[in-house]
Amino acid sequence: MVAFHRRPKVRKNVSGYFNEQPLDAIDLFIGSEGTLCVITEIELRLVNRPDGFFSGIVFFERHEDLMAFVEGVKAKSFARARIDDAEAFLYGSDISASLVEYFDDRALGFIREKFPETPEGMAGAIFFEQEMSGETEDVLLEQWSALLEKHNADVDGSWFTTTDADREKMRAFRHALPVAVNERVVRNKQKKIGTDMAVPDENFAGFLKYQKEMLDASGIEYVIFGHIGDCHLHANLLPKTEEDAIRARHIYGRFIAQSIMLGGCISAEHGIGKLKSKYLYVAMGERYLNEMAELKNMFDPKGILGRGNMFDGKYL
Repeated sequence: MVAFHRRPKVRKNVSGYFNEQPLDAIDLFIGSEGTLCVITEIELRLVNRPDGFFSGIVFFERHEDLMAFVEGVKAKSFARARIDDAEAFLYGSDISASLVEYFDDRALGFIREKFPETPEGMAGAIFFEQEMSGETEDVLLEQWSALLEKHNADVDGSWFTTTDADREKMRAFRHALPVAVNERVVRNKQKKIGTDMAVPDENFAGFLKYQKEMLDASGIEYVIFGHIGDCHLHANLLPKTEEDAIRARHIYGRFIAQSIMLGGCISAEHGIGKLKSKYLYVAMGERYLNEMAELKNMFDPKGILGRGNMFDGKYL
């Protein structure tokens, strides 16, 4: 009988097999990284397309104001998400962000290479989207405006839209960052080191501060961006020399240790694969890996699926 490991209290987690009770097989299989089965057919249910969106890329001169704004958005959004009526959630007249993305000051510098109109001297930016209908548009715009003013956003220098065409331009702004980062990687001729950790809400601000202070002290070029609404950011370290690369891998290990100490997970989105298996052992320990191996042996007794993913061969 397989025991159940207590999972971290984070909003996103793809670190090992999902194993909370009650256990839905779908939850187990979709995060198994090809180690338990081969999926040959799936059925999807589509949801109705929202009537419209209110989108914004908001710039802040002070990091403290940006973080307070995010907390305000999350507090309103998560409270709204607890409403049982799905239609009220989708078309309600309260703030309920469907997307909250973060860019630090260095990320804005990279994006400026593609979007020169990006303001300078900013501590960071937030890209948000809110689903809405024609009936709720005026009320929602007023509420967002009040929240932005409360937290000292650079409203005049920020960008807002309710049209599909301009919203796609904002999404292009967001996707310009990975493109610029990859161009820098090619130029440096060194692999980037990218983090994928998440920590509980109450520990997130401290974890981000820890990361930025360590990266600033290292002298290694970096950017931090990602899904701040889920307390899940990507720090991309961009070494220029082999010495930088060695130090970057050491810093990555420190971040892993800190996220574990804060009750987080080592991968919130991209999975474990082969490269992070040693960190899964550090995070979860021998007992959890043996439990995972027991499950794998039930589904794949010959050990032919996803060889090397998540497991060291000794567990199988």
